[in-house]
Amino acid sequence: MVAILEQISFGVNSLEKALEIDVHLLEFNDIRYRLQASVKDPRYMRLSIKIPAASPQVPMEDSLPLGAIEAVEEAYGTLVEVQKVPEAGYDLTLKVDLHQLPPTEEERFKLMTKLAALRAIIMGAPLRETLKSLLSQPMAEMGETEGGGLQTAYEKKKNIVILHRPGEFFYAFPQSEKVTIVFPMRFKDSNDAALGVAFLQEFMEARRGSASSCAPPCSYSRTPPQELEDAPPLEKQPNAGFVSFIIFRRHVDGERLEKTTWAISTFHAYVSYHVKCSKAFMHTRMRTRVESLIQDK
Repeated sequence: MVAILEQISFGVNSLEKALEIDVHLLEFNDIRYRLQASVKDPRYMRLSIKIPAASPQVPMEDSLPLGAIEAVEEAYGTLVEVQKVPEAGYDLTLKVDLHQLPPTEEERFKLMTKLAALRAIIMGAPLRETLKSLLSQPMAEMGETEGGGLQTAYEKKKNIVILHRPGEFFYAFPQSEKVTIVFPMRFKDSNDAALGVAFLQEFMEARRGSASSCAPPCSYSRTPPQELEDAPPLEKQPNAGFVSFIIFRRHVDGERLEKTTWAISTFHAYVSYHVKCSKAFMHTRMRTRVESLIQDK
């Protein structure tokens, strides 16, 4: 996201210079971006994104998660125009009107940061719509209201599968007054899995403090929770257990909807970040220890 933000900032700051820009970026080794700006049409910047192929059990529409277009339009408003025909090789292209950027530098930076978060907005669209339903009507009625769209696609479903990485997804289980989120935690090797288990156990201990009393209830188990009994079988078995969150209406009121959607959508990345930091810390300590032993000889 940092690299994308830097390139978007460069494109915006180069508006008066009318530079030719054509940058290709890769995020998390699975999401491809292309950022374009032309001297012939300096008012607009084009941002294209390519989403990895999803599992058959993940609901998609035109290679995008259900509700992605609506989420993008709601997030960016008139600043962007979704192109009917995306850039060749990409799933979605946004035409950004640079003349509609806010006048102050602080507001511009916030908006550019939001543009750089395009992945989270697209991938989190099904989750956002599921949580948003807590504000409007009981989840049991999803699919029975007029308007079609995402609600029709999820009609009478007991669980919703949401993609967050290739071959990796989590589940949302809508009920009348709450939505239960279940993350099957899987890491590439046994060492990462061991660190992940240790971190998640400490994470649960830390949440027992008073500071997190208003946060959504959370639980961790090495065995599948009851909600997964009727869920589609997992392509890859988790090697670090399962994390469950329970989201109530109070967690999505007002501005909390966006914050909760972001926190849930990026939870696995949050855990992976701390696992990598732990490995880096241990490697540093090991190298320091070896160097001290060599000096003592």
